[in-house]
Amino acid sequence: MTARDALRKHHCTGILHPMAEDLLTPRDLNRILLARQMLLERAELAPVEALEQLFAVQAQLPRAPFLGLWARLKGFSKADLRKAIEERKVVRSTLMRGTLHLAASGDVLTFRTTIMPPRDVTLPGSVRPTPELLDKVLSIGRQHFAETPQDFESIRQVLEAEGVEPVRPLAYAVRIFLPLVQAAAETEFGHEPGGRFVMAKAWLGEDEQAEPQAAALARRYLASHGPALPADFAAWSGLKGAAATFEALGDDLVRFRDGGAERSTT
Repeated sequence: MTARDALRKHHCTGILHPMAEDLLTPRDLNRILLARQMLLERAELAPVEALEQLFAVQAQLPRAPFLGLWARLKGFSKADLRKAIEERKVVRSTLMRGTLHLAASGDVLTFRTTIMPPRDVTLPGSVRPTPELLDKVLSIGRQHFAETPQDFESIRQVLEAEGVEPVRPLAYAVRIFLPLVQAAAETEFGHEPGGRFVMAKAWLGEDEQAEPQAAALARRYLASHGPALPADFAAWSGLKGAAATFEALGDDLVRFRDGGAERSTT
């Protein structure tokens, strides 16, 4: 098996040192990424399995994941993905880069803490709330979304009634920092634009994992997007210290060169 063939597989072990035959051309990198993204040929996977391989797919529009998986899977059925949404096996939640994605429920519970930005991040409008204010806002949000799905206009109204300002940036903080998932709806694509959200524990029966899992997330990223640079992972995930995270994977990494930088995968 050539290095290029090995890289097209989803899982590799050991380290291949950067020798001449291990140099990757731009076309190699393109083909390998497309193969791992299931875009060279359709895969025989169920929607949940495909989402686990991809980690998550962009879902700013509810129909987007349906198109993305139709392009990747043999015999894809809209009904199968809708069923997975209705059965709560996959959920729509704020993940990478603060945008909505569709992902397997277990991955959201495991990795959402890792992906979310630190609490001292600057909010829209250059707002940086004090820790005390942020704690108050999140306590209000946690109670508001605790059991019954609610839309985000309602939390803005609650914050305004509590005299908390500025309302919109702090409502955004609720969306980012609390483990919220969107409730399924009886619509064509399983979710309504905008829609109603609820705490993950109420919808999935479990709390999100509190401890960050940066190394495990990097391994999942490389399986679906590798070979990649630490900077690629940082741009995708928003995490700092990507180089150290890659090094922590040790012998799980496979290393190649693209003529300049060294790229890694698992």
